[in-house]
Amino acid sequence: MRILIQNGFLGLIAGLVLSMASSLSADTYEAGVHYVELPKQKTFIPSDKVQVTEFFWYGCNHCFKFEPMLNAWQKTLADDVVFSHTPAMWNKPMKLHARAYYSAAALGVLDKVHQPLFDAININRQHLKSKAEIAEIFEQQGVSAEDFDQAFDAFGTISRVTQADQLARGYRISGVPTLVINGRYQVRAGMVKTFGEMIKVADYLIEKEREQLNK
Repeated sequence: MRILIQNGFLGLIAGLVLSMASSLSADTYEAGVHYVELPKQKTFIPSDKVQVTEFFWYGCNHCFKFEPMLNAWQKTLADDVVFSHTPAMWNKPMKLHARAYYSAAALGVLDKVHQPLFDAININRQHLKSKAEIAEIFEQQGVSAEDFDQAFDAFGTISRVTQADQLARGYRISGVPTLVINGRYQVRAGMVKTFGEMIKVADYLIEKEREQLNK
C-alpha cells in the first residue's frame, strides 16, 4: 500500500513538472532576446486580423532557404491571420528586384515568377542587375515583353516600391529574413537559432496579438 501511494505521489509530481516545463517552454520568448518590440507606427492600419509581413530579398540565401518552410507555415495559419511579403532594399539591385516583385503582383503572375526569381540568383547564379535580365525570367513564365515593360515602368509599381522602402525604414529592418507581427513586433533571423524557432516565436506573438484583439 505504501509503495502504491508513493508511486502515485511520484507520478503526480512528475506530471506537475512536465506541466510546468510545458508552460515555461511556451513563455520563454522574451522581448529584446527573441524578438524586438517596435515603436508605434503612424502608417500601420489596425484591423480585426493579425497582420504578418516577411521582409525579404531575392538575393538573400537565407530567405531562399526559409521560403519552403514559410510556404508550409502559411497554409497552417488561421483565418484571422493575414500574411504578406515585402521586399527589403538598401541598394540599387535590391530596388530593381523589388520592382520585379511588384511588377509580378501587378500582372497577377506572382505565383509563377516569385520562385524563379529566387532560383535565378541562388541556384543559377544570375545577378539580375538589369531590367533585361529580369525580363527574361518573366518571359520564361509566359509574360510578353510588352506587358513586362508596362508593369515594370508603371507609376503604380514605382510607388509601391517607395512605400515598401518607407515601411522597412519605419520598422527598422536591418536584415532579412525578418517577420513583423501586427506592426508591433519584429522577429529577426539573427535572434533565433533556426528558422523553425523563428516561426515558433512568430506563432507566440500572433497568439499574443490575437488575445489583445479579442479583448
